[in-house]
Amino acid sequence: QSIFDYYKDKISFNEVVYTVMFKGLAESHLDEAVAMLAEMKEKDIHPNLRTFNTLLRGCVRNGNIAIADQIFKIMAEQDIAPDISSYEYYIKSACIAQEMGNAWEVFNKMQEQDLDSPVVFTEMAMGCALLGDTENAQKLLHSAFATTGKQEVKKMSDRSNHARESLELWTQLRDGELKSDLQRLRLYLKNLRESEQEAPMHAMEASPRVIFFPREDEGRLSLPEIFDNKKPVRLEIASGTGDWVVQKAIDNPDFNWVALELRKDRVFQIWTKMVLQGVDNLLILGGSAEDILQNSIKGKAFEHVYVNYPEPPVWEGSRRHLLSQGCLNQLHRVLRTDKGQPSHLGRIGRRHFAKFDQREGV
Repeated sequence: QSIFDYYKDKISFNEVVYTVMFKGLAESHLDEAVAMLAEMKEKDIHPNLRTFNTLLRGCVRNGNIAIADQIFKIMAEQDIAPDISSYEYYIKSACIAQEMGNAWEVFNKMQEQDLDSPVVFTEMAMGCALLGDTENAQKLLHSAFATTGKQEVKKMSDRSNHARESLELWTQLRDGELKSDLQRLRLYLKNLRESEQEAPMHAMEASPRVIFFPREDEGRLSLPEIFDNKKPVRLEIASGTGDWVVQKAIDNPDFNWVALELRKDRVFQIWTKMVLQGVDNLLILGGSAEDILQNSIKGKAFEHVYVNYPEPPVWEGSRRHLLSQGCLNQLHRVLRTDKGQPSHLGRIGRRHFAKFDQREGV
C-alpha cells in the first residue's frame, strides 16, 4: 500500500497494477478496494473483467453481497459482460449472506445464457436447503450432480502445458469437494423426507453457535454456558472449510469443539457442514485468532489446541502469520493444566508439537 501510494502520482499505472493492488486489499479492506475504482475513473484507467472478478472474489471471502451488487452495477454501466467466474463469485456471495432473492435473479440470467456451473448449482442447492426450500434444493441438487466433473478445461497453447496441468488438477480437487458437499446435502434431504417433518430454516447470523468478531459485547466468552454443559473443550485454529473439526465433533461427542477461522466464507462452510450433519457440540468463532484468544477467551479454557494448517508468513520476517509470539503466548494462557502437568497444544501441521509447560512459559 505504501509503495503504491508513493508511486501512483509519479508514474503512470495501468489496470494491471490496480488489479494487483485490489487482490491484496480485497482480502481484508474490500471497501477501500472498491473506492479505488473512482480513482481509476478520474485517471481514465479502465478496469477490465479480471479487475472486477478480483473484487468479486473478495466479496466471496467476506460474504459481502452489497458490494457484489455494486460491482455488477458498475460492470453494466461500463458494458463489461460477466463471465462464468463473475456469476459464480456473485452467487457464492449471495448464498453466504443467505440473500437467495439476489442469488435467484443472477442465476436466472445465467440460465437465459445457457451457462451451467456445478459450483453455482451446488451453492444454490445448499442455500435453498438451509432456508427450508427443499423442493428447489432437490432440483438444483440433481443439476449439480449432472454437471459436476463434466466441465472441460479451456484449451491452451503448447506453451501453457504447465498451466493446463495445474488447472486440470485444481478442477479435479474442486469436483471432489463438490461431490462431498452434494453427498452430504442429499443425505440431509433424504432424512428430512423420511422424518416427514417440516423443513427447518437455518440462519447463520442468528445462530448461537456462530460468533463473529469484533462484537458489541467485549466480555470473555463462557464456553460452559454456550454449550450448556461442562464437557472438556478442544479448539482448532484455522479450521478452513471445517472437514477435520466437524468430523472430530461427530466422532468425539464427549468433548465440545471450537472452530476458529478468519474468513467468513469458510465460517459459512463449517456452519453448513455442522447444520447438515446435525452436530450440536461445535462452536464457530470468526475472526483473528490472536485477537479472539487475547480478548474473548478465559484462561485455561481448552484441553487441547490443534493447528492443522497454519498459514506461513507472507515473506521471511513478515509479522503477518498465524503462529506469532503473541499468538503462542495466548495459547499458553488459554490451555489448561492437569494437576500441574504440561499443557497440550496438540499439533501444528502434521507433527505433534512440544507441550507447553506452565512452569517455564512459552
